[in-house]
Amino acid sequence: MKSNSLRNSSYLSADDLINNTRSQHNEVVINRNLVNGQKRQPDYILCFDTINNQSKKISKQFGIPIVFVDVKKHLEIKMQEMENLKQLFVSTQSIETMKKIINMQETMRCGLIANNEELAQKIFNSDNITSNILFLIENSKQLEILNQLEILLNNEKDRIIDKNNHSDVAFNGDIDFLFEQLNIKRQRLLDLNSLSEFKNAREKQKQQDQVVREQQLARLTQEMIEIKEGHRLT
Repeated sequence: MKSNSLRNSSYLSADDLINNTRSQHNEVVINRNLVNGQKRQPDYILCFDTINNQSKKISKQFGIPIVFVDVKKHLEIKMQEMENLKQLFVSTQSIETMKKIINMQETMRCGLIANNEELAQKIFNSDNITSNILFLIENSKQLEILNQLEILLNNEKDRIIDKNNHSDVAFNGDIDFLFEQLNIKRQRLLDLNSLSEFKNAREKQKQQDQVVREQQLARLTQEMIEIKEGHRLT
């Protein structure tokens, strides 16, 4: 469940929760009472970078393992995944891939702020966030992609405006610059489309003119044949 005292609550699956929140902390509420009356037991304890005494105590109490996550190594893996998605976007021009890139970037940033704020500020600073979005703008070849990207940026802009009213982590890219570049790219695509339409129309006209010339030549040839045949008869 996604909930905030100043906004309505909504129910989301665990898979959807990550990309539908921009908080440093998410919770999934699980009913521990099973149908047969027994209580569901935890499977493991998740620790980031360090394993504290409380985690060791609970691990011993429940007899469950501790899963240790090296944040930096995990981040390296996810950053490579995002680079792969960026290259996939260039080749496929997929709107879903574009959304995944933005969600992955913001999800990693929000999660990292909660565990290692210094590293988050280093990797996901304003320049890097802006650069990643700019990559999407510059490599977009369709107006529909830019339109969808504009919607996503407007959603992030709302987080900036409303950042003092709730606990979400505000988007820290240069939103005004990105909108400016998006509009420039949109105009370029419109100009290219207009030029392409002009070239297509001119090519079509050339083809039509060629057909007319061929028809005129055919008529002239036929007339000359008829004239020659007439002279022979006389």
